[in-house]
Amino acid sequence: MKRIQITSTAANEHGDGQKGISFTEENGEVVAQLVGAAAGVGERVKSDDLMEVSTATAAETAGKGEKPDQGTDAAGPGEKTGQGADARGENNDGQEIVTATLAFDPERKGVRSQAEGPSPERPAPVQLRLEVSACAATSTWVARLAGEADLGVVIRRGGFAGQRTALVRLRLPAACRIHASYMFSDWWTRPAFPARMADVPARTQFLLWERADGRFGCLVPLVNGDLRANLQGAAVTASFSSPANPGSPSLLAATGNAALQPAASPDSGGNTADDSFDPADLDVLVATEKSGLRTFGGALFVLGVGSNPYELVHTVFSKAIQTLSNTDSRAAVNYPVRGRNEKSYPDFFEYLGWCSWNAFYQQVHAAGLLQKAQEFKDQHLPVKWVLIDDGWSPVRDGLLTGFGADPQKFPGGLAPVIRQLKGELGVRWVGVWHAFTGYWGGIDPAAEEMKEVAKNLVTCAAGRTMPGFSPDAAFGFYHAWHRRLQGEGVDLLKVDNQGAVYYYARETEVIPKAASAWEYGLQASANLHFAGRLLNCMAMSMDVAWFWNSSNVARSSDDFYPSREGSAREHALQNVYNGLWFGEIAWPDWDMWWTVHPQAQYHQALRAVSGGPIYTSDPLEKTDAALLRPLVFADGRILRCDLPARPTRDTLFHLPKVFKVFNRVGASGIVGLFWAGDGEENQQTTVAVADVEGLGGASAGTRAASGAGAAPAYVLHEYYTGEHRLLNGDEELPVQLKPWEARVYSLVPLTVAASLRFAAVGLVNKIIAPRSVIQCELRASPALPEHQQGHAEHAQSLTPDTHTEPMQGQIERVQGRIVLYEGGRFLAYCSQRPAALSMSTKLREVRSEIAPDGVDAGLTSSTATLASHVAGVSWRWQDGWLEVEIPESAVQPVIEITW
Repeated sequence: MKRIQITSTAANEHGDGQKGISFTEENGEVVAQLVGAAAGVGERVKSDDLMEVSTATAAETAGKGEKPDQGTDAAGPGEKTGQGADARGENNDGQEIVTATLAFDPERKGVRSQAEGPSPERPAPVQLRLEVSACAATSTWVARLAGEADLGVVIRRGGFAGQRTALVRLRLPAACRIHASYMFSDWWTRPAFPARMADVPARTQFLLWERADGRFGCLVPLVNGDLRANLQGAAVTASFSSPANPGSPSLLAATGNAALQPAASPDSGGNTADDSFDPADLDVLVATEKSGLRTFGGALFVLGVGSNPYELVHTVFSKAIQTLSNTDSRAAVNYPVRGRNEKSYPDFFEYLGWCSWNAFYQQVHAAGLLQKAQEFKDQHLPVKWVLIDDGWSPVRDGLLTGFGADPQKFPGGLAPVIRQLKGELGVRWVGVWHAFTGYWGGIDPAAEEMKEVAKNLVTCAAGRTMPGFSPDAAFGFYHAWHRRLQGEGVDLLKVDNQGAVYYYARETEVIPKAASAWEYGLQASANLHFAGRLLNCMAMSMDVAWFWNSSNVARSSDDFYPSREGSAREHALQNVYNGLWFGEIAWPDWDMWWTVHPQAQYHQALRAVSGGPIYTSDPLEKTDAALLRPLVFADGRILRCDLPARPTRDTLFHLPKVFKVFNRVGASGIVGLFWAGDGEENQQTTVAVADVEGLGGASAGTRAASGAGAAPAYVLHEYYTGEHRLLNGDEELPVQLKPWEARVYSLVPLTVAASLRFAAVGLVNKIIAPRSVIQCELRASPALPEHQQGHAEHAQSLTPDTHTEPMQGQIERVQGRIVLYEGGRFLAYCSQRPAALSMSTKLREVRSEIAPDGVDAGLTSSTATLASHVAGVSWRWQDGWLEVEIPESAVQPVIEITW
């Protein structure tokens, strides 16, 4: 056995040791272990933090390694691995990074390449470099594979197999519970909860686990340079083989692009597939999808450990984005990768929309679109954008033949229809669908209009004609198309079938270069012609998602299937759990839905809490406007939450009978509960402040009714039942859900001003009530000496997420001012009966005193002449609850209250 030790000269903050990675080599395998003290944390890396990485040499004999004290420059210029070398580095966050490079130099020469026959007598080194960084709360590892090799060489078990794929095996610390998000198709992911790492499903793109010490681990594979990586358990790898290379461990299992059969291992004497793996073994499957490469390289994955799973996921994705941005020079396009919070949200998605797909499918036509828009107008339903989905383009044999519309379905083209939609029918934006590849089968190069862009097209190894795999070619194709669409009045795009880039690019171009070129061309053109209004669809494959540097909305589930009984549960499952990680890259879109459907209310609640777009696809004469009004304001703006919805912590690692989702609106929390049973049985669950991650911390400035130092107190309101009550920070409320029932709770923190406790819930005729509150302010004014009375600077100002200690002296009064987005049924909690209340809008004002019994005492004489403008206005206070009925036609009404 040969042992290689690589360390940094830097000690931790206590100066009690070095850190580094030790490598041991035995029987052709190399194991890398993190040793020493974590940088900048002041704590030693525990034994269960050790990470083993196994790979194989490019020959049957073991590779050679250089001892670090020889000063070998195995890492390339500037990355000395010698004993005296300083192997430290710093990332953009100021975290220390230890980098170690291990080179494999096979002794055997003339290894046969399946692609090219005997290879020349030359070394074929494969390098595995690990970067280790640590910060106060989270440790993060980054792994890269780089080197020179003939990818056609069949290497020993655990190495390259077939022509395109390699394997890196990780042995991770034992996991108590595991959450894996895997691709069940070429476009969509769903969660799995395996009992051990070895059973993690093939094509896993996100992995989160809980350890015995209560900390969490997170691993994300990358697509970068020449390489694409996926995860799967060692048991999955051992169960399959590649038909193209019988007898070797399958690495196509990671892509699912071949029929997989159990097969014999080359080293097992014809026995069944090798199962000599540890239950903690996880495989990183690495592919270029192109044969004959002499050099290759790219980042493989990011691995992190932390105490908070949500913060850990964010940290790991931030590190991944930073890594891809810093190391993407090998790709076709060297532009920065950006996460969701670094990109703008498209303006049209702030409003209610409608899509033609489930209404017309591929038989969409001009007359049907106009008829549906007329229905919305007749119902006074503020649908502000319309998407013309698949079926409008001219196609032949599944290939795109032109940039205009099908003349049979749109006799005058798109322009006349769009003019009518935007004119008398009140639609503000109109969009169209198109495929990433032109159409599902690609582009017809023989079509006259396609001949004009022939220089921007490529015929792939699969025989299909596509946009070219270079940034200029891709942009040239999309630009020609989008310029035509813009001229006809199109404002936005939905681009489908993005995950299929693998099928069209393989053996023509490495996937990262092909995907980045297409994404660059698409986004650049969408930014130029449509102000970036782009919806990505069938695009949950990280082949493409890692390259959205400006596009910021993407579907996060398979389609809404209105005719599949019970499909709402699967639809909810995918969207709820995919939001945990996919929401770090882009805003998840939970897809269109029907308002006339057995589970319509279930879907209504899902969209309300999602944080993303809300749009329907009801057929002609089917829209239930009453189901949409609680989701939108009168001008069509949706009441959208602040973040992508995510599963609550108590449901992260198992498939529950009730899906629990949390979100935020400012200082308030939102919790959605969705029945997810298997029959017709009711299901039990709970709702609590703790369900909303970070809610207690965000509202720490408030003071509970029971006094300083107590847990923060909240007002809880549920939309569907109308239930409202006070809830302490550590209290759990039991809830029972009937089949297909959903609940949406708002948790609003109480503010304390003097002896008054107050919380403005908002318009409770809307599902996300807190979003209707534009401003809420309390001002407590003390009784002052006579010579100081009237000086405004002595007043306190308190808002729901800030607190100032009461001023000394007797409190004379407390004044509240609440600004709402529009009129409706306003609910607030105030522990004391108001002495006076007034309401005003930009155009009118009414005032009324609150009678002792809490009933409206009527209009004062000074505003009696305006009574005809405020019909239906009423308010009452009872047992701490203040309700104000305001006409929905009111624009930004202001409620002023005096106690």
